Amino acid sequence: SKARRMANVTKAQVAINNLATAFATYSTEYGKWPVSDSSTTNITYFVTSDLVALLQGTNTIVAVPPTGQLQGNSRGIVFMNFKTTEIDESGAFVDPWRQVYRCRFDTTYANQIQDPFAAKTITAGVLIWSAGPDTNEAASADNVISW
Repeated sequence: SKARRMANVTKAQVAINNLATAFATYSTEYGKWPVSDSSTTNITYFVTSDLVALLQGTNTIVAVPPTGQLQGNSRGIVFMNFKTTEIDESGAFVDPWRQVYRCRFDTTYANQIQDPFAAKTITAGVLIWSAGPDTNEAASADNVISW
């Protein structure tokens, strides 16, 4: 079971790295992050069907909770492909424990994002994470993170 757990952690790390690359490539292509809310870097977005469609090149501008809106992918560029086993019944991108991946973007373009689990700022353009094996995001010790 320990080997299976470590394999799932590795799988989540690879998915997180792929998401980070896809979002960075989107930012390079369009000159902005895929969310339009520029007032804060503290909004957590879930990689739901709307963000999946954006990364697959099939998205139009769609409202995304809590307050942001997707910029869309008007050129229809495929930034990331997803395996059907990584997409849940709602179309969200899920980790090996079937929890939706989460992310924060530096929409102020200061290269600073508030750590979602600690009172500190991370120097990055995007943060991506999984709740990890215990599926309890608040118990962050085993979360799989991009920073």
